[in-house]
Amino acid sequence: MEISDTKPLCFFVIGPESTGSTYMAKILNKHLNGFDWNGRGWNDNEHPLADKINGFTEPVGDIDGVLICHRSLPFSRMYPPIEKWVQLYDCKFIWAVREINCSHNSRKKRWGSRRNWEEESLHSLQYLNALQQANHPLYYFSYEALVFTKNLYLDNFYDWVDQFKKVENRYYPSDIKDMNQKYF
Repeated sequence: MEISDTKPLCFFVIGPESTGSTYMAKILNKHLNGFDWNGRGWNDNEHPLADKINGFTEPVGDIDGVLICHRSLPFSRMYPPIEKWVQLYDCKFIWAVREINCSHNSRKKRWGSRRNWEEESLHSLQYLNALQQANHPLYYFSYEALVFTKNLYLDNFYDWVDQFKKVENRYYPSDIKDMNQKYF
């Protein structure tokens, strides 16, 4: 009898804070698994930091469906452990991007000027570079493209997702709106 050593499929949605990564994680989960989730942490609907006990590498609750993990960068003053994720999962990465000044202004509005947003963004870019150099499956999620083209953009995204996990019915949220205007 042959023993399978296949790793569970997991989509990791990451990107600098305030780039739409939480929103994309929620859309992806609804599309693949059919249930609502707040888009933070693992899609086990536990507290977003519940996996701290295991080094932020595995969900603590049960997930009925495809694993999805969302982490903004930086996450809890750190950057997620990609090397450990790759050991545990069949990883697919979704990198969220947004017009960087909107991202910076959103962060300043939410958390004030205590942190150096430009430095954090540059560090996130180095993190992305390492991810891309490692040649992992990677999709760039563009918040602005989603807002402008809506379902056309989602169809393109779902075509990419279908390579790894195909579902019968595609999910199209009705609440796609431009949240950038207030930052210009």
